[in-house]
Order: sequence, then structure tokens, then C-alpha cells
Amino acid sequence: MIEIENIQEIGAGTAIVGLLIAFMLYKKINKIEIGNPIVADITQQIQNGAMAFLNAEYRYLAIFVAVVAALLYANPTTESETAIAFLAGAAASVVAGFSGMRAATSANG
Repeated sequence: MIEIENIQEIGAGTAIVGLLIAFMLYKKINKIEIGNPIVADITQQIQNGAMAFLNAEYRYLAIFVAVVAALLYANPTTESETAIAFLAGAAASVVAGFSGMRAATSANG
């Protein structure tokens, strides 16, 4: 049976293994050459459009995250660590969204 004291280490270890596997698969996909120049051009246009969308979306998200984090920090009934955890979660979400979109659009071609 898994001891509750070890749950954080198990979670962190599992996350690291998952990230390593995802990174290796991403590198493997990116090594594949796109033989058709038209397909390569379309793939590049899709990537550019997806990144432009994410950049615009993340500008709005940054404002929202800053406001909510400030409200959490200023709220006398919550600990300051709550705002820090919220910011860390938002940052992790941005990284996951960006890397997921890159991987998805890379695999398109």
C-alpha cells in the first residue's frame, strides 16, 4: 500500500517521467521531414496562426490572472501562499497550452 507521506514524491516522479516521455515524442515527431513543399507551407501557416491565437489569448489571460492573484493576496481571509499557488498553476497552464499547441501543429504535417 502507498504511504500517504510519499504521495508528493510519487506525484513529482510521475510528472517528471511523463514530461520526459512527452519531450522525447515531440523531438521524434519534429525529426520527420515533410516531403511535400505545399504541405510544409500549410503546416507552417497553421503553426503561425495557432501561435498568434495563443499570444492574443495569453495577453487577456495575463490581465485576468494578475487581477485574481491581487485579489487573493489582498483578501484577509486567504493566505498569501494561495495567490502564489494560483500564479504557479496559471503559469503551468500557459506552458502546457503552449507546448501542446506546438506539438499538435508540428504533427499536422
